[in-house]
Amino acid sequence: MKGRDIDEQIKKAYRRALSGPDGEVLRKDLEYFANMQCHVPGDPYTTSFNDGRRMMARNFLLLGDESL
Repeated sequence: MKGRDIDEQIKKAYRRALSGPDGEVLRKDLEYFANMQCHVPGDPYTTSFNDGRRMMARNFLLLGDESL
């Protein structure tokens, strides 16, 4: 990740949280937010909020990705 070092312990914690049956439920929920449309015409504040939410969901998914 840019801007900070990701400790291996943190990665392992995300992987555990996103594994198994409960992890699959979480992963699907995060994928919904990671792939959502952020732009709200005429509303830069909501657009920014939505983009921040999308980025956090993507980061959680990336940290939980076992192939990394």
